[in-house]
Formats: sequence, C-alpha cells, structure tokens
Amino acid sequence: MVYAINTTERKVYKMEEERKGKLTLTVNVRLEQAQEQELPEVMLYAFDVTGQFLTEVSVPKGEQSQVKLQVPSKLVGTAVRLVLGPVLAEEQEEVPPWMAALIHRGETQKKTPSLAALRRVAYEKRIRLDAEKNIINVTVFSPEWTKWLFCPCVVRGRLVKRVSLPDGTTKELGVCGACVKIYEVDKIPMIILQLPERDLFRLRDDLRVFIEKQPEVWPPTTPVTINPQPEPSGVMIETLRADMEAAPLTMETRSKLEPVFQATSANELRTALISRADILAVYICALKWLWYKLHTDLIKCCCTDEQGRFKTTIWYRCTGDKPDLYFKAVQCIGGTLHTLYNPVVACHTHWNYVCGTDIVLETDDPAAITCVPPDPVDPPPGVSVWVMPWGVGGVRLDAIKSSGLTDFTDGDGTWIDAPFGGRLGFRHGYSSGIPSNTSGKPLYYRWQYNKLDSAGNETEWRDFAPPVAETVVRHYVDYDLAHPDLPPTFPAYPLGPQEKNNMHLYEFKPHQPPQIPGHKREWPVDDWFNDIYSGILQSSNLPGGVLSAAGKYKIKLEIYDKDGTLLNPGPGTFDFIVPTGVASDGTTILTRNANAGEIQGGGFIFYLHVDNNKCQAEIYEASIKGVAAGPCGFISYDAGDDVRLSFRVHHPKGYARFKFTTVRGSSGYAAAACAPANPDVAWANAPLLTDTPVNGFSLDIPDVFSKDVDEAAIRGGCPKAAFGENIYVAATATNGWVRLSGLDASAMPKAFALEPNKP
Repeated sequence: MVYAINTTERKVYKMEEERKGKLTLTVNVRLEQAQEQELPEVMLYAFDVTGQFLTEVSVPKGEQSQVKLQVPSKLVGTAVRLVLGPVLAEEQEEVPPWMAALIHRGETQKKTPSLAALRRVAYEKRIRLDAEKNIINVTVFSPEWTKWLFCPCVVRGRLVKRVSLPDGTTKELGVCGACVKIYEVDKIPMIILQLPERDLFRLRDDLRVFIEKQPEVWPPTTPVTINPQPEPSGVMIETLRADMEAAPLTMETRSKLEPVFQATSANELRTALISRADILAVYICALKWLWYKLHTDLIKCCCTDEQGRFKTTIWYRCTGDKPDLYFKAVQCIGGTLHTLYNPVVACHTHWNYVCGTDIVLETDDPAAITCVPPDPVDPPPGVSVWVMPWGVGGVRLDAIKSSGLTDFTDGDGTWIDAPFGGRLGFRHGYSSGIPSNTSGKPLYYRWQYNKLDSAGNETEWRDFAPPVAETVVRHYVDYDLAHPDLPPTFPAYPLGPQEKNNMHLYEFKPHQPPQIPGHKREWPVDDWFNDIYSGILQSSNLPGGVLSAAGKYKIKLEIYDKDGTLLNPGPGTFDFIVPTGVASDGTTILTRNANAGEIQGGGFIFYLHVDNNKCQAEIYEASIKGVAAGPCGFISYDAGDDVRLSFRVHHPKGYARFKFTTVRGSSGYAAAACAPANPDVAWANAPLLTDTPVNGFSLDIPDVFSKDVDEAAIRGGCPKAAFGENIYVAATATNGWVRLSGLDASAMPKAFALEPNKP
C-alpha cells in the first residue's frame, strides 16, 4: 500500500516537472577523509555534453550533503556533466561602473562559470539523464577536494611608460587611470597532460637541442635562435624572461632534466616532464609551437592610481604551486577602450608568482596617458613664495648655455651646441601658495621674447600670442553624477594667453576647476604629460620667416596680480629661483636665488637660440684627372691614379652634421680597404658644418668637401669595381625632447665604376 502511494506521488511530481520542462536530480555529495579538516565552500555545476552551462547550486558545508538540481527535461537520454568545484566569484568590483561597462563591450570575465576554468581543479562526473533514476551519488577523495581550499594572494605592480630625456637618461612615468586585467594561465602540468605522444617527444627533442646550444651561464647576452631540421623548427627566444635569471642553466639544472631525456615511453616522459614543470616554464617562450596550448582566464580587474600603481587580492589554491599570472592593460581614451599592454602570453607569464612582489608592466604605446608628478623642489633657505623658470621641453635651464644653445644625447651620440626649434614648450614651477586672488599677490604670468640683432642688441619685446603662441590648457576630470555608468570626460581649462590691460597674460592654474551642479570636477593628482607647459611657442612662425628669424633670443617671464599689475620680485611678493641640478635622490631639483643680472624690468630673463632652417645635400660625380664618371658611370684608371670624391652639405647657419659613405659592390663599406685614405665620414661632429674639414676632406669652397683616394686602395684588390655613394645631413636643432629630424636632408645616391685603361 505504501508502495502504491509513493508511486502515485512520484508520477504526480513527474507530471508537474514535465509541465515546467524541468527534471530534478538529487545529488548526494560525500567528501572522504574530511574529519577534523578545514572544508571548502563547494558548488555543484551542471553542463550539457557540449560544455554549455545549465545551472548551479551551493552545497552545504560538511562531510556529507544532499542537494537538488533542476535541469531541462528535454535533455533526458543525453549526457550531462556534473562538476563539483570551488566557488567562482565575480571579481571586477574594483573598477568603476563606467570602466566595467567598457570592459563588457569587449573581453570580460564570464558571468556563467567556465567549464575550462573549472576543469583545472574540479571533479567531474558524467551521467546519462534518466527520468526514473534521478538520484546520483558523488564521492570526492581528499587529494581532490583539498584543491578547493583557497588562500589570498596580494598582486601588486606598476604600469609605466618610459620617456627619453635629452641628457641620455630615461624617466619612468606612471600610466594613470588604466585598467589592469589579471589572468590565470593554464598550469604547465595540465598542458603536458593534454599533449599527444608526438608532441611529447617533440618537446623533449626541442629541449635537448635548445640546452645543447646554450652556454653554461644563463641568460646569454644576445637572443638565441635555433632552427634544427627536420624537427623542431622555429625555436626562438624573442624576449629574455626574468624567470631565466632565477633558473640559471647550471650543471644542476641539466642533471634535473636527465630523466626527461632518458625516458623511453610516453608515460615515463609525461611523468618526467610534469615533475620538472618549474624548469620547463623558463623555456616556454622559446617553444613557439607550444604557444597555442596556453589558455588564459580573466580573474580580476583593477585600476592604476596616479603613479600607475595597482594592488588587489586574488585567491589561489592553498595546495600546489603558486598562481601563474598574465597581465593586460587598457585605458579609456576618447571614450573607447584602448589596449596599452598585450604581450605574448608564453613570454610574459609570471610563473609561480610570489604573492606581494612588485610587477612592472611597460607600455611603449604613444597614446598612453601618463600622469607626471611634479619633481620636488629644494628652494634656497628663507624662500617661501617662489616662481622657478624650469626650462624648455626636457632641457632644464641650467643645461641651456648663455649662447642659448644646449648639448643633448640620443642614439647617434652627443650633439654639441644645438639650437632650439619647432614647437617649444616653456615650463616653470611655483610654490603652493600661488595663485592668489589678492592684490599684490601672483595670479597671472607673462612670457615675452626679443630677438637680438647681429651685434647682440635688443630689438623689440613681443608677447607669446597667436599665431606664434598656442593656447595653454590644463585638463580636469568631470564625472556626471547622474550617469555613473558613463566614462568621465576631460574638459580643458584655458590658462592663456588672454588679453588684459593690452597684454597677453596667462593664469596660474586655479586650486579648483570650475564647478557645476550634478557633476564632480577635480584636477588629476598629477599633471598629464601634455599639460606640463606654461607657454608654447611655435618657433617656425616667428616674425620674418625661418631664415631671418633664426638667431639668439632673450626670453622674459613676468608675474602679475589680479589687477594686471606687474609684481617685482622681493620681500612681500615672491622670489625667482633657478634650477642648478638634481639631488642624489635623482628627482629633487636643487635651486639658487636668481642673481641681479637675470632680472630685467621686474622679469626673469634667459637666452634661447632658435633655428628652424633645413639642410641641403648633393653628391658630385666621382672623377679621375678631371674626367667625371658621366651618365654611364664608368671611369678608366691607370695605376697610381687618385679618385676624387666630392659632395656639398649645407645649412644656412651651419647647425648640422653629416655622414658620408662609399660602398663597393656587395662587400659593404669601402672604408676598411682604404685606410688611411678612408673615404667615409661616420659623423662630422663639429658644432658647425664649416668649422673644420673631416677625415682628410678639404673644404675647397663653401659647403663643398672633396678628397683624393688612391685607386688601388678603394678597389680593394678588384681589377674592376663598382661603387655607391650616400650622404645624410642631420640638423642639430632640438625641441627640448628630440632632435628635429624633419629638417634633415639626403642626396640622390651616386654610383661609379672603375676599370683599367686598355693599352
């Protein structure tokens, strides 16, 4: 009787389920060997046979638990994958809503559990759905479920962009307001478990060849390329990983890999490779064919601060190795998400990341928005309110000579006595009490220039004003409080030039940007890189045209109060201070008081030499005894003849240097065969083009250099030989950051060939 009642109830329940299109499974979960042990939070997930997520339910904590799971009844008769595993938490709460919305437009952490991510640690049981048999027993043993115990891991680092400075050094700037996306990478043992036998032996052979080619000391000083045939192919180190420094290729490392090389069966080899996964991680970057096996899962997003720093907490399995982390970085630029850092996973994964250690992510993307912290200033004793003319571009005032010229360093060496040109950004600093909206206190400033004549006398003072001067702005951050899901905007606040009392003045940046109801507006903690200038001069627009405008200028900085009244430096107003260098910490600017000779009419003055002239270059035909190569390019020679090489290099004011080379056939530069009559000029490094002849080239007439080279020396043992001549003229002018290569010139290459005179 009881049986009949139960059967009837079951049928009624089944009919109700079918009506709802659901089938209820009762799952009994048992965690073996759980007595007196810490138990994890456990979830039961259901996927269909293709891996599509169906549903999930939390399992009560305990050694034995029972849960009910509803799956679509239409799947009766098909396979269902029941997966027991840890709780997968959504961890994107550390980014603002507007950033999360942008991330969701592209790649994002899945809202539903990922079977691929779960399979790393979860226990899977496949069943065939049966409407009559809907009770499932699942037992998980200790080595499996203890993997579900998670520990916190602090991940910290900095996203930076490096900027080359004129003194040859680089400055590291933090990329602010970016989103760092943290991924977990497949464990190497899991990758090895999934490799087919053919790839297992390929991996072993690649490792053997790779190690045999490497020196005992690791890492090598140059990238290593290996291309054995027929297998493996294309093994290359593109980036020397920092991990390699932590795992030098010593005899001990080689001996640890011996079991890998001695394995004879696939199972033996697989076991040996898995047991040495920490060593294999170092070489993943070199094994290109293995890259496609690496999969990543987004586990966390966090934002960088004004210094480009980020810090967050992730969770990893307490048992086993440390997390293997990979990073990307994006930034909102113009309302869209822009990828700044997205390197190759195999070469930039932080294997076995040590929690709490700093990670430096470096982007070279020119679009990256950086925040530039103002360098600390050490004012002279007794000075509290001050204005400090800093310099032009990246060139500090103490690096600008009294001639208005400067020296700077780049990839081509050091450039001596270089003028300035192009878009010139003038910079100054000031104490925190400025600006002040009180009479007699600094609120405005004024830039002026005065071109000196050939005798060094002043001509006329002119304001920085259009079309010579650009508008100077400071960007602020504007949040629309009514729409927190929208990205912030970055309006520009103009500082000047603005007309006041028949002058063009600039406003010191206010302490707060303009406010409006319903919005939150604030200055960035640090200036953006394009917001460091207090005056911008388009020097190519200076009066008189490029040629006439070239020369020495006197630059003046004046300070004004709210009424447009000039303030003279001194007690009760402010002091001008001048940078003299950098302290031992590498950032603090050392200063001195401006001397009397630097103050004129209440303003601070310094000199700047400007030159935007372009270079010119021309190669003349080679000749022997006055006979030129001509249209066909051949010159006949007799033994002992000299070949005359000549060219013209020109800069109206001489601020350039040049490089001249002669190439013979396919043998490269003819220089080595021609010593001491070397026909090449690596670089003419004199401050002016016409200062001195170089490498035996005589300056016969203005701008024209020539040299006679022995025919036997230049032929280098060839009875007949063909040559090519090239020249490049580089202007030395700088905008304070880089050399103005747009002013350079090169000539159409010339070619000639030597053949002996026929008897």
